[in-house]
Amino acid sequence: MNYRRKSFGDEIITSVGAGFSVGLFASSIMQFVEGVHNSPKNNTISRLSWGSQAVRMNAPRYGGRIAAFCFLYSGVENSLIYIREKEDCWTRMVAGGAAMGCLNMRRGLETATISVVVCALVCGVLGQARHKTS
Repeated sequence: MNYRRKSFGDEIITSVGAGFSVGLFASSIMQFVEGVHNSPKNNTISRLSWGSQAVRMNAPRYGGRIAAFCFLYSGVENSLIYIREKEDCWTRMVAGGAAMGCLNMRRGLETATISVVVCALVCGVLGQARHKTS
């Protein structure tokens, strides 16, 4: 198996772009529904206006968070694949845990530790499922 797949930079850029797009799309739906729900109960136009305002204010922030996670995840994953010359579920677990740990460090040690463990487990399970199907 060739462990020098695409160039390191190309894969990170692709991952960040895909992460931002997915985060923006998913959070747009979520924020629109939340904005409509939290709007005053006047009329339909007012509710739609509140929903679109919530999307404009919050969706790019969530898209940026997902893009930052994808940047860190892809960077750590590609570095580990290059160093170890092996691609397995441990690589994905460490990459997911490291990325989530870096993003949640500002929330405190306890929260960061919990999020590292949870994200590493989720990435490991998804990585194992991905590995089994390919």
